[in-house]
Amino acid sequence: MYNTLDRHAGMHELRPDFLSQKSFYGKARYASVPQKDGGMTFILMSYDTLVAAITEHPGQEEPTVELHNVALYSSTTVKHVREFLRQGCGLPNLTKAQILRKFPETVAE
Repeated sequence: MYNTLDRHAGMHELRPDFLSQKSFYGKARYASVPQKDGGMTFILMSYDTLVAAITEHPGQEEPTVELHNVALYSSTTVKHVREFLRQGCGLPNLTKAQILRKFPETVAE
């Protein structure tokens, strides 16, 4: 699977690898969290708000993607989510509408 996110446990700054800008200036960070089953979860925070998560499962080709707080997505947050999905899942540069069609928002219980 294509994934360039840092796999070391802890918080990391999201880099704009697929954009011409140099940095997100600390506004987009993600946590790498090892799972008991050997998988890995990456949790994206944009402006200190949980906005997305990618979970890799052992033996599963495709990761699980969850979107959170979609109503709060500004154009900059969409840019952060788009970059996160490109780095974590190898997805093409999707629009907000394409992202929402492919990954419906996860509702907290």
